[in-house]
Amino acid sequence: MRILIVEDEPRMLELLRKGLYEHGFIVMTAPDGQTGLEIATAHEFDAIVFDIGLSRLDGFGLMQAMRRRGMATPALMLTARDSDYSAVHAAVKL
Repeated sequence: MRILIVEDEPRMLELLRKGLYEHGFIVMTAPDGQTGLEIATAHEFDAIVFDIGLSRLDGFGLMQAMRRRGMATPALMLTARDSDYSAVHAAVKL
């Protein structure tokens, strides 16, 4: 499986990349939302894992831009936010 990880915190990006790679996934990474969108548009992935609080284009914007382009790639949003608002906001916007 090909996975794209979009994370702007270098330590978390490397932790996710290494863990998925060690379990046999083919992994590409992007350090911000805009770069993530460019890579997601240029390549096919089985899943995309990304943070909500990304730089250049936040996770909500990344997901909306992907869906507007007709991309139906399964996505997993990660966040350190602990409010129910974030989950509801994500569900409503996407």
